[in-house]
Amino acid sequence: MRAASHQVLQMGCGRDHFLVLLPSGKMMAWGGIGSGRSIDSSADICTTPAALNSPIEINAGHKLRLISAGFGTNLGLTENNKVVSWGNSSIGIGGNNQSVALLTPAPLTNLPDALAIASGEHNFAIIDLKGRLYTWGMNVDGVLGRHTSQLNATPDIVDDLPSIQSISMSQGSVFALSKEGSIYSWGSNSAGQ
Repeated sequence: MRAASHQVLQMGCGRDHFLVLLPSGKMMAWGGIGSGRSIDSSADICTTPAALNSPIEINAGHKLRLISAGFGTNLGLTENNKVVSWGNSSIGIGGNNQSVALLTPAPLTNLPDALAIASGEHNFAIIDLKGRLYTWGMNVDGVLGRHTSQLNATPDIVDDLPSIQSISMSQGSVFALSKEGSIYSWGSNSAGQ
């Protein structure tokens, strides 16, 4: 499939949806839950309705400079360093302690201003302006990097890390790059990651 011709600033690939960020700060999305479209809950997940193949524009309400896609839940970072979230925030994994479905990005007011964002499948992270790493979501295999329950909807700092400049998350593993150039990793090592 070939999309309409747009200059793309960044892409985000979730479990069942795809996001692109345009230089204007607008977003386009394809796919299922998390794409910003309302999905019929009775839809067969083994078939792809034609409507999911066509992009929609997500009205962010804020000019975004970064996006990150998880499993139905997304993070965005505004040009003034505010973290926003949208999608299926069941069991509080959107960082807002509520079970809601948001079609458009809403600010996560329980987080500091951020430099970077990352999404795993059910886990999320930001790097604040001081280089501190905050994580939240499901803590399967210790992916949050801190001692907490398996489900933790509240963002908190990962202790004992130097100042971090970059973060990458998957379903169960995290890799953080310090400002000195060292790589730190934690979470699942089921496939040698």
